[in-house]
Amino acid sequence: MAAVNNLSKLLPKKLTISDSHRSKELDIVRSLLKISREQIIDYAHQHQLAWIEDESNQDTVFDRNFIRHEIMPLLKQRWPSILTTIKRSSEHCQEAELLLSEIAQQDLSQCQLTKMSLLVSKLKNLSQSRFNNLLRFFGNTWLFNAKRSAVMSGLSTIFCI
Repeated sequence: MAAVNNLSKLLPKKLTISDSHRSKELDIVRSLLKISREQIIDYAHQHQLAWIEDESNQDTVFDRNFIRHEIMPLLKQRWPSILTTIKRSSEHCQEAELLLSEIAQQDLSQCQLTKMSLLVSKLKNLSQSRFNNLLRFFGNTWLFNAKRSAVMSGLSTIFCI
């Protein structure tokens, strides 16, 4: 789900912010993702806009810049439609993420004993994939974020799943 989750983040989403008194839903829109850097620069020049370029954006020591400056030009040259393909994959990943979350919520309703505990007897009835999905979902919601795969592997062994 990590790959699905990460790639799906490229698309617009709804974010709910809550406090003890109210809840507000916000749209997170990454509107410039569909626009190339060249188009943005052309627009800025046409409208005489000034901007500050972060010098770290050119440093290919950072993975994101290495991909942007070294890898993407080669990919675009070989496959001109690659950005469209990546966008479509991102949309598929967002759908998959929603489906996995929906399945996890259903499994959680069957397996949850208390807010912070799950029924081992019910967990044993899940397939390995559903078990992993439920633990990721439960872990993201309540318990842990780091080293999930190692923890899940250990838990799978303990539960004989």
